[in-house]
Parts: sequence; structure tokens; C-alpha cells
Amino acid sequence: EVFSLQKTISPMKDPEAFLKEAYDFVKNSVGANEKVGLAISGGIDSTVVAEILKNAIGENLHVIYMDHGFMRLIDGREESDIVAEMFSDFPNFIYRDDVRDRFYSAVRGIEDGDQKRAAFRDVYKSILNEEMELSCCEWTADGTIKPDLKETRAGIKLQHNVDLGFSQKKLEPLASLTKQEVRALARYLGIPHLRQPFPGPGLLVRAVGLFSREKLRVEKEVNDIVEQEYKQFMIEHCGKEMVIDWETGLQVPFQAFAATFDYRMAKPKVFDIHGLRVIRGTYLDTRVTGLVDEGGRYERLYQKPFVILSGGPIYTCSYYMNKSNALKIAKKTGASRILYRIRQKESGDFAVAIRALNSVDVREAMPNFSGNVPEHAAIRILENVPDVRMVLFDATPKPPATVEYE
Repeated sequence: EVFSLQKTISPMKDPEAFLKEAYDFVKNSVGANEKVGLAISGGIDSTVVAEILKNAIGENLHVIYMDHGFMRLIDGREESDIVAEMFSDFPNFIYRDDVRDRFYSAVRGIEDGDQKRAAFRDVYKSILNEEMELSCCEWTADGTIKPDLKETRAGIKLQHNVDLGFSQKKLEPLASLTKQEVRALARYLGIPHLRQPFPGPGLLVRAVGLFSREKLRVEKEVNDIVEQEYKQFMIEHCGKEMVIDWETGLQVPFQAFAATFDYRMAKPKVFDIHGLRVIRGTYLDTRVTGLVDEGGRYERLYQKPFVILSGGPIYTCSYYMNKSNALKIAKKTGASRILYRIRQKESGDFAVAIRALNSVDVREAMPNFSGNVPEHAAIRILENVPDVRMVLFDATPKPPATVEYE
């Protein structure tokens, strides 16, 4: 049984009123002696839920964090260590640092993105259930928000924390909120609110295709470089790592990250895109997610990304960022997205795609290549990560592409 709070007022307009509504919702749902097991990731969503539950039910809250091995490096430091510090003062904080091999074994040999998410989800559910039973929790909770529910139930992306079917009752205080509404709530609570969204399965779905520990190691290094470069640019030019228009909800950048692929390329071809321009390109031999427009209704598809080899400086890729042009190229090439080659060297087993987006609510998003940041990141990656042969910039808006690759 799922108990979801349906907001009557947005935290963007009145965060104090929403919090009162959330506290009342929790207190009226959870019995006086009942315990709640909250799965946290260290992200904004689950951190806000942790604060709401701590204030509403106190020591009946049990916070559960599992180090699955797919968290990022942040300025060279393991993110799991940072999360453990964040929640160390919670009275019932459970830190599972012994489960990496269970996750790695579950996803080994799987190439399909949805199947990887499903395997991750099974292990996640099993470990969470173990801890809730040990703590005698009658309830489970997490940071599920509105886009999570929509994407899972529309079949676009399988979220690891939606519709898990626990025997415990489930509490969803944020289920009716968008990401920018959660940010407004976090800002009001004094929680760091500029952290970028991060997928539940972490870097598993950014180390694209077959899982290997080597690919995961490379992904951690290149993702850290890309995040550092965008963060540095934003701080130097705007004084903060992300700029949010609190009236419209626009977040710049909404996300900036790297994805790592096996370097397997098809033979290059020349394409005439409906007489608009001739481009020389090829395909990465790995299927990734995209969206197809079916009369204004978007459905997910899995196809190989198209790599443009004939481009000039990075700013010239703005042509492909136009939604109409992107859809034409996707239709002509049969690709799920358009990757623009920035730099390449002679050797290396992996290709890296830089994905940076501005967005209001994730339903639509536009690529961000501010200040030639992708070029600077590409230089650092090729100089410092020997296993990378090619660095690309993902010039595809959403739609037709999804934010993540799997």
C-alpha cells in the first residue's frame, strides 16, 4: 500500500506551508510506535525526505544507505564517504558498505540498459528489505518525485525505487513535486540545493553497455573531470555552480556529466540531411535510449548513437541542437541521438560522451556548451585518462534524446 502526499500548494510559492502539510501527512499516516526505513542516496530528494521524517517522527526513522559501488568521484573523493558523513548524526543511520560485489555480480554480462536497471533494482530491493526486517520497520520511504513515477509508468525508464512491492507500507512525501520544487524546499530547509540530479543506479547507466570494473573506473575519472570543468566555469562567471531562475524554474546547467562507451565504431558514411547539409559520420556500436515523436506523444526507442566526424569548432554543433533539425537527422540516420566529435587520439579502448543540459522540468532540455567547456574537458580527459581514445559532445536536445543513455 502506497501513501503519497498530493500537494495543495507548491514549495516554489510557499515552502513553509508545504512543510506543514508534509509533517501532518507523515504524522497522520505513521502510527506513534511505527518505524520507517528510509533509503537515501545523498541526493536532494532523499535528503529532503530525511529532514521531513526526522522532524515528524524522530527516532522512529531508520536511515539506510548502501554503497553499491556506482557512486561518483567528487573532486577525487568517493561520494559514498561524503554521504556517510552527511548522515552520521542521524540516530539510526545504517551504512551498508559490504554490498558492492552483490551489485557487480548481478549486472555482469548484461548489455541492455533496462535489464541492467532491473538487475540493480532487484539487489537494491533485497538489501533494503533485509535492513527493514532487522529494524522491524512497518514503513518504507524514499525520495520518489513526480518525474520518477511518470517515466517508469510510461515505460520510458525503469526507476529503481518505483513500484517495488514491499510488504511494508510505502510513504512518498514528495511524489507530487518536480525537481525545481524540491530544490526550493531544500533551499528553505538549509540543505545544499544545487546538487545535480543523479540516477538511482548511479554510474552503472553511464558506463554504457556491458559492465566491467575497468569501464566503471574510467567513467568515475572522466565524469569527475566534466563536473569539475562545468562547476569551475559557472563559479568563475556566475559565482555559483548552478544558476536557477526561481520564477520559471530554469536550471543552468541542469546536469553536466560524462558517459563511457566501448570504442567500437562502424565504417563512416556520408549523409545528405534532406538537402539541409551533408555530414560525414558513423555509429557507436552500442544501443542507447532516445524518444520517438508519435504525433506529440513520445515513446522510448533503443538505437545506436550517430557520431558526426565532419564538424568544426564545438560551437558549430548548435545547428544540431535545434529540435526540428535533431529530429530530421535522427530520422535520416536511424539514430537515437547525435554525438559531435571534439577530439581524438590514436589509441584507447573507450569513447566518452559529454552530456550537459539546461532544463526547467526535464520534460524538455537543451544542450549546454558554455564557454567552450566541453573542449577544455576533452583536453583534460585525453591527457589524464590513457584508456580514452575519443571525446564527444552530445548535441541532442530532449526530445528526441533522453537525458541518460540507459
